[in-house]
Amino acid sequence: MRIIGISCVRDEEDIIESFVRHNLVYLDKLYIVDNLSKDKTAEILTSLVKEGLAIEVWKSTSCSNQQDRAMTAALKKATKQDANADFVFPLDADEFLGAPDRLSLIADLEKVGSSGYGIMPWKTYIPVEDDLDKLNPSIPATVRMTHRRNHEGNQMFKAVVPRALFGKIRIPQGSHKLKRLDGGACQEILLATPLAHFPIRSSNQLIAKIILSEHSLRMKKDSAPNESFHWRELSESIRARNFRIAADQVRNYALSYALRPTDEMPTEGFHDPLPVHSSVVIQYAGAETSSLLHRFDRYIIRLQENNHIVPIEESEFEKREFNLLGEVRASIKEYKRWAKRRLGLSRKA
Repeated sequence: MRIIGISCVRDEEDIIESFVRHNLVYLDKLYIVDNLSKDKTAEILTSLVKEGLAIEVWKSTSCSNQQDRAMTAALKKATKQDANADFVFPLDADEFLGAPDRLSLIADLEKVGSSGYGIMPWKTYIPVEDDLDKLNPSIPATVRMTHRRNHEGNQMFKAVVPRALFGKIRIPQGSHKLKRLDGGACQEILLATPLAHFPIRSSNQLIAKIILSEHSLRMKKDSAPNESFHWRELSESIRARNFRIAADQVRNYALSYALRPTDEMPTEGFHDPLPVHSSVVIQYAGAETSSLLHRFDRYIIRLQENNHIVPIEESEFEKREFNLLGEVRASIKEYKRWAKRRLGLSRKA
């Protein structure tokens, strides 16, 4: 069985190497779309490629706020390029496969038939005080953060795409489910393999993630009514605290992350570490994590680029894969040319 992963990442220097090394214990290859990273993410990915790890990195300059389109395009490109793939895992940089080993994952995937797709339950991990007091980028995230919520409150899932659905589905925002292009139904098969989720890892990372993501959501023209609802609520709370988040407050934000007002609030965490793999050794981490000021500065630069205040070239990923509207226009032009040729032949006849 050949298993691959796809991911769209941006400014994930504190976790990207842990993400790659851990998930490659289970996956045969990872295809990663780097979406305008301004920190050390691209540099770390380049080092991992040079090391010989089974990853391929594609550059993107225009999939901001459009993760659904980016992941659907990445799925199309990856399955075309990796024709022997049997399953594709759409993963975010803060998500880690939680199977004991690869053989267990394969046995779990064999449950998925030809008419459905797999869903993995999220397990949300939280930072405890020791994690926040002893931030060390040279320690893998899965080793440093070993406590998860005592219950999810709002159990969420991530989709796994089987070969039978390649070319037949799109991946909605968040990759929590799949949508058939023909409008048909897809059966969901619950997998035993959990997906460990590390959404909040430090105070600076929390503030930048929520505030900047909420700004991006406001600028997204086609956002759904309840899309990333938790970002709006958390951003107001962070502003009310004047952007100062103490260690115990970071833990509370992690406990409540992605919960709706009607959900039962987790009250504590318990020790449930992920399997430790000898191949997960951090080699390319920086000396320290980025300051909040650096994160906001990079965001402004990215906004300038997206609005073409600073000229940028469209990457090959957009030209061939991401620009779905361009593909539709090209198909229409091709059809018109074909129709004209047919019409000309008919008149001659």
